[in-house]
Amino acid sequence: NPITEDQLMALYNHTFETKHLEKVRKMILLQCFIGMRYGDIRRIRPENIQENFLVFTPTKTERYDVKVEQPLSPYSMELLEEVNFDTSCYKMENQPYNRGIEDVLKIMASKEEYKDLKFKTDHTSHNFRDTFISLAVTKGVNWKSILKWVGQSSYSIMDRYIHLTRPFDESEMNKLYGKKANQ
Repeated sequence: NPITEDQLMALYNHTFETKHLEKVRKMILLQCFIGMRYGDIRRIRPENIQENFLVFTPTKTERYDVKVEQPLSPYSMELLEEVNFDTSCYKMENQPYNRGIEDVLKIMASKEEYKDLKFKTDHTSHNFRDTFISLAVTKGVNWKSILKWVGQSSYSIMDRYIHLTRPFDESEMNKLYGKKANQ
């Protein structure tokens, strides 16, 4: 249940007046722009940034020695620079974070300028990793790159995070067969 790219960019460009909701917004954005799990949001430190790459071992895969090695996008770089590459400021328990996510999305859904984006309000901290992976897939990013960027060791595990849209499926079929010559 990822958010769409248009929803992500609306969230990126929006600023909340309250400190708490702004913190939640930035946590959501980090998850969407890096593909981080909720449990890893607050674990990045300056030593994890190496030549514009994020390099760390996610908590969930530590026992498998699977590392994230991801080039930082301009969006993720901006978010990390704001906190001097130390995300310990994003310490928030899962339940308050999920309530904050609901509040943020309800506000976005209620704003007139975002009505056409049809924000759903039933997302949780798990949905934003899905967003990163789904967007990477729909943009045609190489599978091995995605696996390395999110710290997964196999496609079968990552597959549960991938959610494709009907328009994407149609565009993929058009790549295969295109339009008939007489159309």
